[in-house]
Amino acid sequence: MELERNENTLTVRIRRDFNLMAVRHMEYHLDDAARCRIDLSQARLVDTEGIMALCRLQAQDIDIVLLEPPDIFREILELLALEEQFDIEMLVERERSAR
Repeated sequence: MELERNENTLTVRIRRDFNLMAVRHMEYHLDDAARCRIDLSQARLVDTEGIMALCRLQAQDIDIVLLEPPDIFREILELLALEEQFDIEMLVERERSAR
């Protein structure tokens, strides 16, 4: 995982899975971030710990942007009946930004 801080935005680049270990590492570095960009382009899956972390970020009024989540992300939201909690069209950034 790579982390980058730019003012009040934390950018997280997940290198494997968005799971408990990745969530703990990300949350440790959140500090006072108002925005969290999570690059999931290399993630194979997002597990329930990753989904729960997104719920916590929303509850803290942190603006979330997801970059290229794996297809399984939408399936997990459907299985957990959370599609309404996450506005996928607003949450997912279509094109990756230049690093």
